Amino acid sequence: MGDLYLATVVINTQDMRSAVEFWCAALGYRCREVDWRPEFNILIDPDGRRPPVSLQLAADPPREPVRLHLDLYTSEQDWRRVAVWHLVAGTGWFALAVAATLVELAGGRPLAGWALGHLAVPLVAGWMLQELVGSWTHLAPSVTPGDAAQHAAQRRQLAGASRLRPITWNAGVALAWAGVATGATPVAVAGGAALGLALTISALQLLRALTLGRY
Repeated sequence: MGDLYLATVVINTQDMRSAVEFWCAALGYRCREVDWRPEFNILIDPDGRRPPVSLQLAADPPREPVRLHLDLYTSEQDWRRVAVWHLVAGTGWFALAVAATLVELAGGRPLAGWALGHLAVPLVAGWMLQELVGSWTHLAPSVTPGDAAQHAAQRRQLAGASRLRPITWNAGVALAWAGVATGATPVAVAGGAALGLALTISALQLLRALTLGRY
């Protein structure tokens, strides 16, 4: 199941502005969003030490004394997210590469002497490597030796930066592809740096997960 942790405290209110002002003053929190939202707002601790408070507008008066609930997340949720994001994004890059190839063929590109060229970026970095990382992220805690506690520890390790890693990876692929295709070297270098960072972090996390409790 993974480790449970408190994601946010959700409080219902019929007066959003008053609720925001009250809870910010009472807790010393501030609104996370810059723009005011009349139906839902998240208040955060400026020091990042306490969990956020979510305020959501309720249409009807409360019918019970409790007007709040807790949102509990599990480390498995983050672990599954990073695996699924990599797998889905990899399939998307493959589809884009195929579409770009068809466009080039329709534009008269000859088959003789065919080379991947700029298409190597989405096919290798966007598709092949990302599918490998996504697959191993999902499979490692299931197929490697170890007991349930070791597998749970592996899932926690692989869940690290579950949003940042796929975003950085795919932003890097997009920039690198655009840079290589257009000859914009600074863009290609920036994309390669982002991709290299995400790939290195993913490889280190996978290596750490595979060696937990063994060395």
